[in-house]
Amino acid sequence: MGNNCSFCNNGPNKEQNISLSREIISPISLMETPIPKENNFDPNDFIFLTNNNNNESTSTEGFGIIKWHNNSFFKGNFHQNISNGWGIYSHPLVGTFKGYFINDAPNGYGVYVHVSKSNYEGEWENEKQEGVGIEVWKDGALYNGEFENGRKKGIGKYVFKNGDVYFGEWENNLMNGLGIFYYSFDGRLFLGEFLNGVKFGYGEYFFGENLYVGFYRNNLQNGFFLYFNLKSDKIIVGFKLNGKINGLCRVINKNEENFMFLNDGKKSRKFVFDVEKFEEYFDENSKNFMVYFKRDKNDLNKEYEKRMKIKNEIEKFILNSKCVCFCN
Repeated sequence: MGNNCSFCNNGPNKEQNISLSREIISPISLMETPIPKENNFDPNDFIFLTNNNNNESTSTEGFGIIKWHNNSFFKGNFHQNISNGWGIYSHPLVGTFKGYFINDAPNGYGVYVHVSKSNYEGEWENEKQEGVGIEVWKDGALYNGEFENGRKKGIGKYVFKNGDVYFGEWENNLMNGLGIFYYSFDGRLFLGEFLNGVKFGYGEYFFGENLYVGFYRNNLQNGFFLYFNLKSDKIIVGFKLNGKINGLCRVINKNEENFMFLNDGKKSRKFVFDVEKFEEYFDENSKNFMVYFKRDKNDLNKEYEKRMKIKNEIEKFILNSKCVCFCN
């Protein structure tokens, strides 16, 4: 969409390099505590300076400056004793907001800089982040995406302070829904479902030339899976419980293929596989994995190659995308 993005035209993208740290935290909204507005217009608490002659006044109409005795101030447009239009509000203990006001509250486009030097630039509604905006923290972490009622909700890109990147769906300030997580340290990539900030549901995990396709629960691999290890020329189709292989498993090595049961990743016994006998292992969500117990190695390798091509395109996208409106 190029130059048609009103948000991008209003302000620069602040993306930057992040110092290395393996800690992954869930970002918290800058605006958990709203800006404290001093809207009690007692003449003993403030002075109003007109724009024309800087005379003190108790009338708050037109453009002017209000200064409170706690060193907070508002400079901008007033109508009927409240801020309306463009203005700047600053509080020494909280921070500064520069933008548009309607009925004494930030509405429309505005920039909020917290005293910690963290900041938010974007859209507002009734003193809360609403629409598209960018949050930048003092440590270099960055969120570029959608907000609702002051919290991250919708599509957004979060760059962690160590350089890791999440791009996808958000709700209640947490990764929720379909998303992509890129690990900057070694180039690992996860494409799949999240619930309340953790991997939960279907996912595809790329690490080096290896690929895991399967299900997750609370960040652990749980359920049927398909695994490729290119270096050892191994393909595994099986079932995992809390991250370890348990139960039915097909192992394809370079020169042989076996079906077996495994318990906590340890081989139990080999057997002759009959897919009809083991249909009870497959629920509605995992029936697609039945085909991997029957397809030959060449077909499975083609599946791997197809997914790796998709992964490379996703990696380029997530590292180069700058705006959730897709104009960059």
